[in-house]
Amino acid sequence: MLHSQVTLWHIFVWGRSAVTGAFLLLLVLMNAAAPTPAPRPLYVFALVQFSTNIFYLYLWRRRAIRALGILSLNLDIVFISLLILMLGADGYVFLLAYLWPIIMGGWLIGRRAILPLTFLGIAGYGVLVSVARQDWAPRRLLLPTGIPQSLVLCLPYLAFISLLVWLLTREMERGERHLQARNRDLHRVNFGLRYLVAAGEELLGCPAADVVALALRKVAKLTGHSRGAIYLRDDEGLVLRAASGWPPCSVSPSGGSTCDGSAHDGTSPYVPAIPADWLTAGGEQRLGAIHTVPLSPDEAAHSAAPDQPPPSSLTYVALRSTEGLEGVLEIASTQPRPFDAGEEQLLQLFGHQLGVALENARLLANLHRERNLLGSILAQMADGVLVVGAEGRVLLANAAAHALLGVQQGEPLPSWLERQMADGASEDGIGRHVVEVDDRVVGLSVAELAAGAGVPRATIYVARDVTQEAQLERAKSDFVAYVSHELRTPLTTIKMLVRLLLMDAPEGSKQREYLSIIDSQVTRQTRLVNNLLDFTRLEAGKYDLPIEEVDLRAVIRSSVSVCRPLAEERGLHLQVACPTQMPLLLANAGGLEQVLVNLLSNAIKFTDEGGRVTVTCHPQPDAVYLSVEDTGIGMSPEQTERIFEKFYSVRHSRKRGEGTGLGLVISRMIMHELGGDIEAVSHEGTGSRFTVRLPRKQAAPAPRESAAEGVRVGAAQPLGG
Repeated sequence: MLHSQVTLWHIFVWGRSAVTGAFLLLLVLMNAAAPTPAPRPLYVFALVQFSTNIFYLYLWRRRAIRALGILSLNLDIVFISLLILMLGADGYVFLLAYLWPIIMGGWLIGRRAILPLTFLGIAGYGVLVSVARQDWAPRRLLLPTGIPQSLVLCLPYLAFISLLVWLLTREMERGERHLQARNRDLHRVNFGLRYLVAAGEELLGCPAADVVALALRKVAKLTGHSRGAIYLRDDEGLVLRAASGWPPCSVSPSGGSTCDGSAHDGTSPYVPAIPADWLTAGGEQRLGAIHTVPLSPDEAAHSAAPDQPPPSSLTYVALRSTEGLEGVLEIASTQPRPFDAGEEQLLQLFGHQLGVALENARLLANLHRERNLLGSILAQMADGVLVVGAEGRVLLANAAAHALLGVQQGEPLPSWLERQMADGASEDGIGRHVVEVDDRVVGLSVAELAAGAGVPRATIYVARDVTQEAQLERAKSDFVAYVSHELRTPLTTIKMLVRLLLMDAPEGSKQREYLSIIDSQVTRQTRLVNNLLDFTRLEAGKYDLPIEEVDLRAVIRSSVSVCRPLAEERGLHLQVACPTQMPLLLANAGGLEQVLVNLLSNAIKFTDEGGRVTVTCHPQPDAVYLSVEDTGIGMSPEQTERIFEKFYSVRHSRKRGEGTGLGLVISRMIMHELGGDIEAVSHEGTGSRFTVRLPRKQAAPAPRESAAEGVRVGAAQPLGG
C-alpha cells in the first residue's frame, strides 16, 4: 500500500511540475511581443508555483507523504485563489480549478481529506467575493486580437490537468489489478496452507504403512500433478516405497541411480542425481529442500510411461526431520511452466511435514515393538512386577504378580499388603522385604521411580516366591541351633576335665603342654558354638535383649576388666577417655558389653607389642558415640568393606586370625536391635577405629563419679577393674 501511494505522489509531483511549467512558458510567449507591466505579478506567481515543486520533490524523496499531501493541496487552493485574483474580471474561468486539489486529495489521501479541502476552497472563494465588492480589479490582459489571455491560459492548464488525472487513474487501475492478483495469490496460498494443516494432521495420525500412499494423494491434490514417487532412506541409499503413475527407481549415496524396468516394459527411466548434500547433511533446514531438473526431449521420451504425455521436468522435494533426511518426494510435471515461489514454499512445507510424519511413524513403530517386547518379557517372567502410583493404584502388574499377590492392574494396592509394609515387614539377607501370603512367603524388592518428563512418580515392586528359601533357612537355623546346643554340653564337660587334669600336671611336662593345647582348642570351639547360637537367635529374632536403663561407664569398666589381662599379656596399653558425667541410656547392658568386648578383643589381637588401644566417648544431642581405636596393623579398603560379612575373617601375614568371622556380624546385629550401628575406619599399617552409635533415649542422669572411682574428663589412663 505504501509503495502504491509513493508512485501516485511521484506522478502528481511531476505532473504538477509540467502544468506549472507550461503555464509559465505560455505566459511568457503571449507577452513577449508587446511587454507590458501588467503581467509581472503573474510572472512572479508562476515562478513561485513552479519552484514549490522542488520542495515537493524533496518531501517525496524523504517519503514524507503525509506532509507532502497536506502542504501541496492546501497551497494549490491558495495559489488558485491568487491566480483568480490577479486575473481580475477574467479569472472566473479558473473557478473550476478548485475541484483539482479536492479530487486529488480524495484519491491520494483519502475521503478524510475531501471535507477540509472543500472548506478551504469555500473560504478562498469567499475572500474573492469580498475583494470583488471593493471594486478593485486589475487591468485586463488581452491578446492583440482582443481575446483575454485567461481564456488561452486555462486551455493548457486544463489539458495538462486532464492528462495528469488520466495518468493517476491509470496508475490506480494498475495498482488495483496488481492488488487483485496479489489477492488471488494470497487466496491460493491460504488454500494451500489450510490444506497443508489438514494434510499434516492426517499424516501424523496415519499408520506407518499408509503414510507414503496418503502423501502421494495429497501431493496430487495440492499441485495438480498425479505422477510421482516417494523414496525412503535406508542403509544402502534411497529405496522406492510408493509410486503413482511413475516407474520405481532408487538413488545410491554416490549419486547414481538404479531402476526396476519390470514396471516399465523393460526400459529404465532417466532419474537425475539429487544434490549430494541431501544424503550427507544432517537435519539442517538451511540447505535447499527443493530441486527441479528440466528434461530434454530424449530424456522425457525415455521417462514417459505408456499412454501418458512425457514429463517436461522432475522436481525433487527433500523430506527432512530433526534426524536428517528421511526420504525424497519426486514429482513429474508435464507443464512447461515451473513451480512459482509460492508453490515451492508450499512443497517445502509439505516435505517438512511429511518428513516429521515419517519420523513419528518410525518412532511409533519402534515404540510399539519395544512395548510388545517388554510386555512379552513381563508376561514370561517368573517374578512378579507391579508399579504403584503415588495415589496407591496399581499402574502395571504382570501375571506372576497377580498369582503371587493377587493384585490387578487398575485396582488399588491390597490393604493387607499396605499394612504389612507399613508395619515394617522383615527383611532377608539381601535387603528384600518378606511378607506372608496365605501359606507362601514372598520376597519384595522395592524401588522408587522418580517423576520425570512424562513419567509419574511411582513405586516399583518385584515379588519372588521365597517359600522354599525361607523353609531351607529355617531348617538351617534350627539345625545350627540344635547342633550348637548339643555340642555345648560335651565341650563344657571336656573343658572341666582338662582343667582338672591341668591342676595335677607337673610344670614343664609334656602332659601339661598337651593339656594346654587341648584347653585352648576347646575354648576356641566353645566360642565358635556360642557365636553360632547367638547368630542363629539374632537371625530368628529370638535373642533376648530387654531394654533397660544402662550406665555406659559401668559397661565400659566391666568390658575393660575382662580384656585387660589379655592386653597386659600382649604388652599393650589399654586406655579410656570418657567424661565423668554420662547420661543413663535405654539399651541392654549385656548386649553392649558383648559388643564392646568383641571390639576390644579384635583390637588387642591385631595390635603389636607396645601398641595402644583407646576407648573414647562422645555424647551428642541425638546419640552417644563410643569408639575403640588401636595402633595395630590396620586393614586395606577391600578388607574394610567386607569385615561385616558372615564368616569373613581378615587374613594378614603378620597376624593369623583365629576368629569365626561372626563376631563383628553379631555385634552389628545387636546394635541394629538396639537402634544403633557400627562403623569402621581403617588404614593399613596405622590402625583401625570402630565407632558404635547409641541413640540417645536418655533415662535419668547417672551419679557423678569421683576421681578415685573413674577417670577425669579428657584423661587417658587405665580404668580400674
